Amino acid sequence: SNPPNTTVWIGDIPNDISEIEIRQLGERFGTIESVKILPHKCCAFVQFSTLEEAIAAFKGMCSLRGRSIKTDYSKKSTAEEDNPNNELWLGNVDPSTTEYQLRDLFSK
Repeated sequence: SNPPNTTVWIGDIPNDISEIEIRQLGERFGTIESVKILPHKCCAFVQFSTLEEAIAAFKGMCSLRGRSIKTDYSKKSTAEEDNPNNELWLGNVDPSTTEYQLRDLFSK
């Protein structure tokens, strides 16, 4: 297990999971700052507002859609979470959107 921090890794989730489902799973433990889903790896990262909320979620999240899930703390340190990086997360993108279309859109 990784050292506690505000981001909880959730594994063994369905690859068709929605952000809404992840938020519903985690909101009972506290305020969710962000959700990053990696469907190709069947996992998600959920960042909570406080360390206490993340610890509660780590201990309390055990199943989703009636099946067991795994939890751990993100490998990122808290300092890394607070620093900006060059990643941009886009939500509500049509699944048929290609990488070429996104690159074209952001190159303008």
